[in-house]
Amino acid sequence: MVLIIRKRLVDLKTYGEPKELIFKAGTCPTIDELKTAITKAEGLDLDLQEIELAKYFPHEFEWLFISEAYMEAESNKKKKTSKGPKGKKEPKKESKKSGKKGTTSPSSRTRS
Repeated sequence: MVLIIRKRLVDLKTYGEPKELIFKAGTCPTIDELKTAITKAEGLDLDLQEIELAKYFPHEFEWLFISEAYMEAESNKKKKTSKGPKGKKEPKKESKKSGKKGTTSPSSRTRS
């Protein structure tokens, strides 16, 4: 996988020149593996916990910070929308409460 990386120059409040990084991702790469590859490419001697990763979406003018917590949340989203046998979505479990919030039963309605 080829990534374009830019180092944040905190004192100048700007970014360094973009560099290409060839990241050899395995079947299930981790954030720490990516951070390790970046520190080696940049020649940094930092603890992995000191590095923050973000992806920029230029058309949306947005930054997405990438962390272990974010990756776990994304993984959980995928698990919740998992499909059962034959590609059908698994039915949601029904709650023990009967009735819906904000509705009235026919016996509580009055005629005027």
